Amino acid sequence: MTEQQACEAIVEAWSTGWVALHPDVPFTLDNEAFDAASAPDTWARVTIVPSLRAQGSMGPVGSQRFESKGYIAVQLFTPSDAGASTARGLCDDVRKVLERKGFVVGSETVVTFAGSTKSPTTDGRWYQVTVTVPFLYWQTA
Repeated sequence: MTEQQACEAIVEAWSTGWVALHPDVPFTLDNEAFDAASAPDTWARVTIVPSLRAQGSMGPVGSQRFESKGYIAVQLFTPSDAGASTARGLCDDVRKVLERKGFVVGSETVVTFAGSTKSPTTDGRWYQVTVTVPFLYWQTA
């Protein structure tokens, strides 16, 4: 599995799962045009961050295995001064969609692990909290 295939599998699983739970909460993906100034009060931004690649085996080209790790960061934006309850519920739903899953690509699988919620921030308009979910996949090259 390539990095592109792994990321596409994550995006597909995210899109399907999130829209089923929250059809009224739009999301944007990393490097997509999005006008935050005219965004609704509640929305999400999803970023996939590859972070480590290590060779896991030796051998001739075509049989070498590489382990690739990274994390999915889902930033959740809710109205500022409206309390944290909505954001916490959305954090729980991010974990429902992404954590402890296997997203299959051909004969390979992207595996995700338990997600963590980072400290919230606010800019006056939005209360923002981020859930990060680590992932791992293997590639034969």
